[in-house]
Amino acid sequence: QWRSAELKHGRVAMLACGGWFHTAAGLHPIGDAAARTRVSDDPIIALQQLPAAGLMQVFFTLMCLEWMFTFVTPAPKDKPWDTLGMSEIVADEEK
Repeated sequence: QWRSAELKHGRVAMLACGGWFHTAAGLHPIGDAAARTRVSDDPIIALQQLPAAGLMQVFFTLMCLEWMFTFVTPAPKDKPWDTLGMSEIVADEEK
């Protein structure tokens, strides 16, 4: 149980860092198109420029993904790191 939580939080942290660096590098054409203006390259200012409806949409999407991977398609008990069910495709490490 603790291993799966650690892996999940580690993956979320890596995605968050990737998003931060992506915004700081100035690569945000989707954000510019959605805001219909140039969004700041500073991630904190870009978050402040985000409308409340957009922030709620991001929050709702993340909550739906959390619900799906927790209740709808839970990871197997013997391999809690296999959230996508790839253990049949990838070779077993324990051999």
